[in-house]
Amino acid sequence: MTATAAGISGSATVTVTAPALVSIALSPQSPTMPLERLSNSRRPNIFRWQRAGSHFHGTWTSSSSSVTVSSAGLATAVSLGNSLIQASSGSISASTNVTVSAPALVSLALSPSTATISVRTSQQFQVIGTYTDGSINNLTNLMSWFAVPSETASVNAAGLATGVGQGTATITASNGTLFAVGSITVQAQAAPSLVAVVVTPSQASIPIGSGQQFIATGNYSDGSTQDLTSSVT
Repeated sequence: MTATAAGISGSATVTVTAPALVSIALSPQSPTMPLERLSNSRRPNIFRWQRAGSHFHGTWTSSSSSVTVSSAGLATAVSLGNSLIQASSGSISASTNVTVSAPALVSLALSPSTATISVRTSQQFQVIGTYTDGSINNLTNLMSWFAVPSETASVNAAGLATGVGQGTATITASNGTLFAVGSITVQAQAAPSLVAVVVTPSQASIPIGSGQQFIATGNYSDGSTQDLTSSVT
């Protein structure tokens, strides 16, 4: 650098050095991570650093095996527990506590997703929940259930849907945050079919010249019966 005044000049040498690291800040502070399936446990970088420069040239450490942390600050939940994550560069460091919580519910699935029934008949639906660690659980009785329109179908708190009128209804199960949706088609009730004919009495003994009246009773698929005496051969 040169300075000039009235024809007289002087100079000095200025050295520009790299910015010095003055502090490290970790974000977020004290996060909670749900346990995930290890084969699919890649998470966003939950730890970030702030300094006067574009790169953090330091080390990352974890105080327990519950959480591992890479050289790029990528934390991975391994088992339930707590771990202190620390970023250090020389004498400057920062740390935060990470809690690995129980697996979190990530999706709901309705089974069956579609169904067809007749008026006044029923269909049982179930809800299967999938968690971050890949496990599943039957959550049917923990859901709030809805059927729309109610003129077509109804559904109780246990997921049992009943046909009310012809048409298609949407069946929805919710835990307040996640939803599982399916549909049910309600058809006209089919006429009951004849499944058996019973003759009474089954045995008879009559004198010559006298008579015996037999009765034929039809049993139907809906549990009803009908006198068929005059309509059978």
